[in-house]
Amino acid sequence: MTKNELLNALHHLYGNLLLGNILLGFSDSIDWKLVGTMIHEVRSPNVVFTTDLRPVFGSTASLRKDQLTMVDEFQKMLRRSVVAESFEVLGLYCRESAQTDKLHDLTWYQFARILRNTVSHKRGELINWPPELEKKGISSVTWRHRTLDSNMVGKQLQMYDAEILALITDEISFVETSLG
Repeated sequence: MTKNELLNALHHLYGNLLLGNILLGFSDSIDWKLVGTMIHEVRSPNVVFTTDLRPVFGSTASLRKDQLTMVDEFQKMLRRSVVAESFEVLGLYCRESAQTDKLHDLTWYQFARILRNTVSHKRGELINWPPELEKKGISSVTWRHRTLDSNMVGKQLQMYDAEILALITDEISFVETSLG
């Protein structure tokens, strides 16, 4: 992977989160009952997958509640994906280019790492405090205005889209200014 490929990947993830926000803004104007009557076809080079959308968007008594849940779950999925992928692609580039020390020396690296590990689990709980931080006596990590600490184990972490965009912006800035 080249530095330009890494920057492109991070910019695409940034754009994906923005696009997801824009599309979610239209969710109130969707005719969900109409969508629930549709058959949808997804194509790939060797497979055509046809699905009946009625079981997913059908005319349940609680359609409005189901719609809000689906929109909320879509947003969570998008956040998980963007946080995990941005961390992974950055780590991959640093490993491939022998620059992991630069990444690990960042003040926000452990914050991003813990966040990535947390969002990778559907429930969004901080499962455990990293053992290597515990061994060093480090019980909290901070990025900008957010602090994660060992007392948060077992608790759900909430990260908002604006914060995720700011984190990706910091990742992009690090790549542009500190990596070869």
